[in-house]
Amino acid sequence: MPSVGLLRPAVVGPCVLGVMLLVLGGAAPGDATTDVMTRGASSPCTPATATDPGGEALVGGMVLADRGGDGALDPAEGDTPIGGAPVVLTGTSACGCPIDERTSTGPDGRYAFNVPAGTYRVVAPQPPGFDDGPDVPGSGSTVDGNDAFLVEVAAGGTSDGNSFAELPSSGLGGSVFDDADGDGARAGTEPGIADLQVTLTGTDEAGNPVSLTTTTAGDGAYLFPRLRSGEYDLTTEQPSGFLGVTAVPGTSGGSPAGPTAITGIPLGRDTTGTGYDFAAARPAGLAGAVLDDAGGGVADVPVTVSGRTPGGTAVERATSTAADGSWAVPDLPAGTYTVQVPLPPGFGDGPATPGSAGGTPSGPNSISGIRLDGGEQADGYVFTVARAAITGNVFVDVDGDGSRDPAEPGLAGVVMTLSGTDVVGRPVDRETSTGPDGAYRLDGLLAGDYSIAQAQPAGYGDGVDSPGSAGGTPTAADTIEGITLTGGSVATGYDFGESGAELTGLVADQDGGGLPGLAVTVTGTDVAGSPVHHATSTGPDGTWTVIGLPAGSYTVSADRPPGHGGGPATPGTAGGEPVDANTISGVDLGPGERATGYRFVRTLASIAGSVYLDRDRDGVKDPGEAGVEAATVQLTGTDVTGADVDRTVMTDASGTYRVDRLLAGEYRITEVGTDEFAGAPDQGGEVTVPAGESVRGPDAAVHGATLSGRVVDEAGAGVPGLTVTASGSSVRGRAVEGSATTTLDGSFVVSDLPAGRYTLTAEQPPGHGDGPDEPGAAGGATSGPNSISGIVLAPGQDADGYRFTTTFASIGGSVFSDLNGDGTRGGNEPAIADVVVTITGTDVTGAAVERRVTTDPDGGYLVDRLLAGTYTVTETPPPGYIGGAARPGTAGGVAAGPDTITDVELPGGADARGYEFHERCACPVAASAAPPPGTGPVSAR
Repeated sequence: MPSVGLLRPAVVGPCVLGVMLLVLGGAAPGDATTDVMTRGASSPCTPATATDPGGEALVGGMVLADRGGDGALDPAEGDTPIGGAPVVLTGTSACGCPIDERTSTGPDGRYAFNVPAGTYRVVAPQPPGFDDGPDVPGSGSTVDGNDAFLVEVAAGGTSDGNSFAELPSSGLGGSVFDDADGDGARAGTEPGIADLQVTLTGTDEAGNPVSLTTTTAGDGAYLFPRLRSGEYDLTTEQPSGFLGVTAVPGTSGGSPAGPTAITGIPLGRDTTGTGYDFAAARPAGLAGAVLDDAGGGVADVPVTVSGRTPGGTAVERATSTAADGSWAVPDLPAGTYTVQVPLPPGFGDGPATPGSAGGTPSGPNSISGIRLDGGEQADGYVFTVARAAITGNVFVDVDGDGSRDPAEPGLAGVVMTLSGTDVVGRPVDRETSTGPDGAYRLDGLLAGDYSIAQAQPAGYGDGVDSPGSAGGTPTAADTIEGITLTGGSVATGYDFGESGAELTGLVADQDGGGLPGLAVTVTGTDVAGSPVHHATSTGPDGTWTVIGLPAGSYTVSADRPPGHGGGPATPGTAGGEPVDANTISGVDLGPGERATGYRFVRTLASIAGSVYLDRDRDGVKDPGEAGVEAATVQLTGTDVTGADVDRTVMTDASGTYRVDRLLAGEYRITEVGTDEFAGAPDQGGEVTVPAGESVRGPDAAVHGATLSGRVVDEAGAGVPGLTVTASGSSVRGRAVEGSATTTLDGSFVVSDLPAGRYTLTAEQPPGHGDGPDEPGAAGGATSGPNSISGIVLAPGQDADGYRFTTTFASIGGSVFSDLNGDGTRGGNEPAIADVVVTITGTDVTGAAVERRVTTDPDGGYLVDRLLAGTYTVTETPPPGYIGGAARPGTAGGVAAGPDTITDVELPGGADARGYEFHERCACPVAASAAPPPGTGPVSAR
């Protein structure tokens, strides 16, 4: 540090003392500066009085750039002296002489004044490029306002260390950050990198070398504050785990000098340069795999990753897949990339699958447009390459055409062998077996030339072998040769047909109707001793077929539908024995044999009963009580499947009802009626029906209608033994006739009549005549002798009150005195009373008849209640009279003398009149005389 020299007085003029300040020490020869300090010309001081006899005092200090702000020069903190800064001292010496002195700081920032004893004020104006800092007083001084000290010194005394600390007003700052998108500009979401050292070096405006360090804060920011203007460089270190750094100059300029330095930064006064950033890029990565279509890794496949950073820098990396097919490129800068994988020999192209950073498949085995940010490790970029495969079937070729139809069964467990050479020259020998459906697949193959061979399955005959989509030629030994596979192709249709046996049959009900949907199982052992189990079900028509059976011995079983009974099981053309209704065993099949006729019958149940005409209405079917046709019977209930059943049938001509084709269940039979007969409502009962059984159901009684009445004579007495007939048609239009015989009282009942329309006819008794007929309760009208028609009967109606009347015949006449003998009774010819008249003869029944009556006072007589017949009427002449003449009446006859009329043919019910006997008096009697007493007509009853 330069030292301050002594002040030497010099006479400049009157009362003016000139002082020369020599700055020595730090200055090079010839560099000493001289400041002239002038005391006022008007001062009364003289050289003798201006200078203290004890010597001059020293006032000094420093003007410094104080980065630390503590008022002390600390080079370690970057503090530097400020040279050339003006400093002014003013005041009054102890002798009263005014002092006004000026100087400038030396290169070391120091200043000094040699003054007489006195009190002074030292001021350092604020230099440009600085902010005000702390003022630190020296010995014997105090701060006297901003940038000023008040100093009091004695003669020969010293007040040093009066320092003016100024704060540099410039700075440089920026940040170190994780440049995720690689664009060199810090986005809002890009994090800072903490605890990294940043170094500032250079030379300030005063030529002072500068070397400072700092570390980044938690947000990656750094700042070098309180710098003097100058030219600087910034450097930082490579962050651990980052791929590289990009230096970005800020607002005061400068140039990147490599990834971690910015040089030549011209920093002006009162300027803070910002934006001096270091963009650190984490390494990005891409990873994935090359897999075959089965998910297996493909080794040693080249993988190329190429692209550009956001700044346009081209990037290319190459690697190859590991043994498991995986690959990784871990050291990529942020950018946009394409991954390419060439197709391995013998493989076919498969899908390319973008991974976690996206991208688009852009051609064979290529994914482009993959955008990676710094630090992003994208995985899942999978390139699938396809291996080839050969597929086919071993099946029972039922129709022998070499092509597998949907119904032709596959053969499981048949060994298939593939042999040949792939495109890279490696021999291939592979083996597999057919699955449960007879299909096989040999995959994982490279392109090449191959042959496929089949082991002949036991129990089957050899059939047609068919090459598939990749060509080839069948040979005699169940082999197809010359199959040329291309990479990734799937060759299909390599089928081997075999000749198998077949079993067919039927599951039917007792009427021969097929039962669909029933399980049929064929089990047994084939000729190789292997167990065989095939299941099928009956079709819509009840038929079933099990095809593709190897030769062997089998048992056939068929399910029984719920509620059905088991009927006979019938073996077919390959024999066998029924074990029970559901099983036939011992069916021996040869290779390719087609056995038919295996039949299982399932029986349905039935309920039968009768509806009968209950003549005596006692509810019990008695012998002779006939069945009733066309009666309605209802069956209701629930079968064993839980289904509701409601069936209605009608009785046949014998009165029998039958409900067929029933499943087992609980039922109720109800006689719901007939339109011809009446019965008790809801007759019937509950019936439990076992599976397949015929069950007797309850009988139901009905009764017919009746027509009843009497046949009477004209006196109301019943006429027994007569037939009364009801004839007509029922409401169903069938002809009906029923009859009854009158009882002793003449009553009749024609019973068991169906509802319908009838005519009732009564038999006419022999010798009787017809009387009036009366309809009864069911109506009707007389329609002829002894007939009432138009009678309408309802079911079970008892219609009474039908009455038929019969009449007797009679013969009547008179006996009178024929006074004038002319054979005709005149008005004055008197009757003869009490004359006996006798009727004799034979009626129509052959019975002899003899009846006697006497004439009444009027001379008349009447013989009634006669049946039709041939009669003779004889008069016994009264005393005093002599026979006159006999005259036949209305029924004819022959006068066989004066007192007899013979051959009177009397019809039934006829009233024959006019049978007269003319008597002549033996003595003359006056014409006017009255007849003797007791000579009137008499009637015989």
